[in-house]
Amino acid sequence: MKSMGKGRVSPPLRRLGGGDCRMLNRCWRHFKTIIKHKWYVLIECCKMGIPWRGVLHDLSKFSPSEFVPSARYFQGTSSPIEAEREAVGYSYAWRHHKGINRHHWQWYVDDDGVDERGIIRWNAAPMPDKYLKEMYCDMVGAGKAYGGEMSVKEYYLSKRHGWLLHPETKAKFEEMLGIPQKKEMARTKHNCGKPCSWNSWISPCGCPSTCEECPCRDCEYCKCEKDNHETVHH
Repeated sequence: MKSMGKGRVSPPLRRLGGGDCRMLNRCWRHFKTIIKHKWYVLIECCKMGIPWRGVLHDLSKFSPSEFVPSARYFQGTSSPIEAEREAVGYSYAWRHHKGINRHHWQWYVDDDGVDERGIIRWNAAPMPDKYLKEMYCDMVGAGKAYGGEMSVKEYYLSKRHGWLLHPETKAKFEEMLGIPQKKEMARTKHNCGKPCSWNSWISPCGCPSTCEECPCRDCEYCKCEKDNHETVHH
C-alpha cells in the first residue's frame, strides 16, 4: 500500500467529496450531542427516582427517521428541529419523535371532532407521573446540552400558553416547578358540579376561553379576570 504524502486526502474521503465530508462531520457532532443530552437526562432521572426512563430516553433519535434529518440540520447550539422547520416548514424528525416518545406532552393531545363552526377541538389526556418527571428531566438535559440560559421554570413560563396539558397534568407539573396555583384556574367543574372538559381554547392572556365560548356557559374554570382579551384556538 502506498503511503500518503503530507496534506494529501485519502482516496475514500476524496471520493466522498467536500459536501459528504461535512455531512459526516455533522453526523458525528450530532451523535455526541445526543449522548451528552442523554447523560444529563440520566443524571436527572436518577435524582427523580426513575433511572430506567433515563436509560431508555430518546433512543429513537438514533433511528434513521430522526438521526438523518437532525444531522443534516445540526446546529450545535440549538435543536436541529427548529432549523428543519425554518428550511422546509415542518420537521419530519419531530413528527416521528413526538409520536413514539411519551415524555412529550404532544403525545397526549388528540382531536375531539369538529364543532358547529367547523373548528377542530383539541383535548389532552392525563400524563402518567413517570413520563411527567421524564419531561422535566428532558428539559433540564436539553438546557445543559445546548447551553440554554433559561431555567426549566423560565422556559415553561415562556411557552406554556401554547401548550395543551390536561388540567391535572398542568397542576402537577407547575407544582413540580414551584409555580403557585390559582384556585380559579384550577377548577375543572361547573357551579352545578358537572365536570368541564372544555380545555382546548386558550387566550393570549393565558386563561381558558370565556364562558361565551364554553358549551356549558357556566364554568368557573373559563372565567378571565383580564379585560379586552381575544380567544384563539390552538
